[in-house]
Amino acid sequence: MLDTFIKSLPEKVRCSNNPGDEGTKFRSKEEALQYKYVEHNQSYKKYLIIDIDIDKSANNERIGPAFRYEEKGMPVPSIITINPEKGTPHYQYELNTPVIFTPNARKEPQQLYEAVTRALIEALQGDRSYDGHLTKNPLCPYWKVIRHDVSYDLKDFLEYVDIKNSFWKKPITHDILGRNHTLFNNLRFWAYQEVRKHADLENFKLAVEDRAFQINEEFQSYPQGQLGTKEVLQIAKSVSRWTWRNRYDLDRHGNRGVMRLWDKDLALDEKQRLSAERTHKEQTNTTRSALFTSITLLKAQGIPITQKSLEIHSKISLSTIKRYWKEFEPIIYKKMAA
Repeated sequence: MLDTFIKSLPEKVRCSNNPGDEGTKFRSKEEALQYKYVEHNQSYKKYLIIDIDIDKSANNERIGPAFRYEEKGMPVPSIITINPEKGTPHYQYELNTPVIFTPNARKEPQQLYEAVTRALIEALQGDRSYDGHLTKNPLCPYWKVIRHDVSYDLKDFLEYVDIKNSFWKKPITHDILGRNHTLFNNLRFWAYQEVRKHADLENFKLAVEDRAFQINEEFQSYPQGQLGTKEVLQIAKSVSRWTWRNRYDLDRHGNRGVMRLWDKDLALDEKQRLSAERTHKEQTNTTRSALFTSITLLKAQGIPITQKSLEIHSKISLSTIKRYWKEFEPIIYKKMAA
């Protein structure tokens, strides 16, 4: 059984003993298997992994979280990898047929995989923030490991969970400027976190579209009702493309912590110079973000985008818009794909 786990890994495996403090690094499969955490194959997913990340001392379970599947009447995990100190496990469900997550792969198995994962997380009270990448390595002697000689087809899980009701809803922030702004702002902030979970743009775009339509359902109570499909897809497309293009810069926050300006080795004038540069950069990024938001919303509403309409919508001066106009022309004049 563990041979199957080993074979499922790529030749270069992201791994770590302490991801939070040490980060991660790609190593050969042989070397990576000596570490506590390894990343299971993201292109050919042979396992469905659930993080049962609740300390057994903080709940009233009869036999602890490692055996929660029994309490909940859920299928038996193929591998249970348990933290010996906390008792918290990862459940690893082996699939008879790996689900392929490459750009040209069929979308239906991918969507079923994601839906089953969400439903199992809900049913098992798993950690919703777990991104499905790093898992507790069952070959590492640090963990306690329980193995069951069992594997599944994705459809087998449908006997245990209802995937139609598996989408947990996160509360959205309603914007006083209306549905388009509400959708755009909630979607982009969600996407900034979600993009870390995806290895290619196509799968990320599908996830953003799914989330966009979930948010759109919240508008049923609005007097105008939900946005049209075309508007939703236009906003989702803009958000997914921009977020993907800028995904490596999203964790850079404009604060003193990023620049470490308290470093006593820096002279005061040097700190002030660096701070001024940083402030200018953040102001520039804020302007770009505001213009991008307005362009996206105007396109979604079918309003012609001119310098004047952009000035009215964004509340940014015409002179500033003219400075950035050439930068945004490719976005403004790019027609939505049919």
